[in-house]
Amino acid sequence: MYTLSHEQKHPEGLSSLSMFKNSKNVADPSRPYDLIIIGAGFSGAFTTEEACRVLGAQSKIGLIDRYGLLSPESSSQNECFKLHLGPHYISDPQTAETCLRNSVEMADAFYEFILDKDNNRAPSRRGRHYLMSNSHSVEYIKKECEKLRALYEELLRDFPKAREVFGHPKDFITYLDREDYSYVASNIPFQNEDGETQSIHVSVAIETPECQIDIHRFKEYFNTVFDRNRKTLDLLYGRTVTRVHHAQDFVGYIIDTVRFDQLTQSFVQESVNTLSVVNCAWQNIDEIDSTINFHHSDNRPSTIRAKLLVKTSVPPSLASMNTCIFSSGPHASLTRVPAERSSSIGNEFGHLLVTFEPETNIGHFPSGTPLYKIEDERLKRLIMRAKLPVTADEQTAELTKISQKIMEGAAHYVPDLSEAEIIGYGIGFVKIFAETSSGNRYLYELTSPIHQRRENGIQERDLCYVSFSGVKMTYSFHAAQKVIAIQQVHFVISKSINSIVNTLLSKIDIDNNSESSKIRSAIRYSLREYLLTEFQKMTSRHSPEASEDILQNWVNDINLDEVAHKYSDQLSAHNTWMSIRK
Repeated sequence: MYTLSHEQKHPEGLSSLSMFKNSKNVADPSRPYDLIIIGAGFSGAFTTEEACRVLGAQSKIGLIDRYGLLSPESSSQNECFKLHLGPHYISDPQTAETCLRNSVEMADAFYEFILDKDNNRAPSRRGRHYLMSNSHSVEYIKKECEKLRALYEELLRDFPKAREVFGHPKDFITYLDREDYSYVASNIPFQNEDGETQSIHVSVAIETPECQIDIHRFKEYFNTVFDRNRKTLDLLYGRTVTRVHHAQDFVGYIIDTVRFDQLTQSFVQESVNTLSVVNCAWQNIDEIDSTINFHHSDNRPSTIRAKLLVKTSVPPSLASMNTCIFSSGPHASLTRVPAERSSSIGNEFGHLLVTFEPETNIGHFPSGTPLYKIEDERLKRLIMRAKLPVTADEQTAELTKISQKIMEGAAHYVPDLSEAEIIGYGIGFVKIFAETSSGNRYLYELTSPIHQRRENGIQERDLCYVSFSGVKMTYSFHAAQKVIAIQQVHFVISKSINSIVNTLLSKIDIDNNSESSKIRSAIRYSLREYLLTEFQKMTSRHSPEASEDILQNWVNDINLDEVAHKYSDQLSAHNTWMSIRK
């Protein structure tokens, strides 16, 4: 891989080489964008904010989204907007600690954005976790909970404002007595992976200051940030990305989009030129990535899991109930959503997002697979947009049936849930950096990848092309900083490659006419790949700390005349072959 180990060296040391120092004015419409971010959910919004902050006022940045910032149609709206504190992932301590670290850092930065921030006893400010008797021993659970409490106390030294959100370490985890959760069933029927039913119960119940963020405040915040950077930032809303491909005339990318023109009442195809891309399109991220031929792609195995969440009313008997998560393994969750996020429902208690894992997980497919190529016909039928009224009715009927099964399963845990009214449902996607070829049996394995969220969702696909799936809302805030740090390193490499390619092309005898444009583009692309390979060889012989020296040595080691001669010979052979054909 050609990258410079950004984990070990922050690219601020490369600022003297930054391509942004001598950029043209953004108003130049012919100039390619320095960076295009695809997707305006949380990952895209945080990445755009970081790009505006780091890349400078002379950079040219674009944010593309089909609908707009954090729109109701975006995949971010399938979030529960919780600051996860770790107990949900107690089977995997690494994930639990990662969740806690990211939530504390985000709470420190945005402590004013917490729902019900002046009422720490509101349902949105407390979360309850019920560890079931068929998961871990009581000793293991309490040991891991105390580790999380100690880590929280340690993190407060670096992020003191998080205390205003999560409180004192002694109150970070509270162990509950049975009378504290009388609405939970005492004996719950559980069907294992072999179809056998057994009776289980809650072995340890805890309450944490796990809370939710105010999505409306965040939307106002990002709008303010974007307005402040309008000289740098173009908001390209209302566009659907259909394809990304390598540019022919410069080292960069062309993004093909479609938008609906209100004036002409027709769809218009438009292309955007950019030196770099960050793809944050979440549930469409792999479909977009699949349109381009990557030569240096991050090929870690990854899987997309489709999950169906049911929205319901809150029965009066559960009006004061906190968010409830039953774990570890394939159990259930009831997430409280405040009334201000459900005003159209007319329910004074807000509503619930309900899952029952054996039914909620409706299927999975390998990352990078376009939806229409999914082999699981049932899953494809459920998640693809229905095209005919009959098909749509069939799809709705099947999703409704699954929703009812989810409610029936969750009601085994909280019986009063049977009084809730189903309001709707939504399909979300979870990216797991592992293969899950054994299907839903993975749900029953406490240490399987399904019960882990270790990754930050960053994949370096190619030079100046990063896919950023975010994985969790709380991961997006910190990971967006890493994404822009990666791109800064890539920019330096790209600038040098672009300069060298232009120099080499000037040394190669190619007529500057339309007939030769394809040859010039092919040579440019071939040179780009050759130079990236040379750079990879150079980086393998140096320590990552010597990034500027690596780049300089790499440039000095390339014999431009020798490379130009090589490609001139190839061009001559091509022209001879073409003259014979004529």
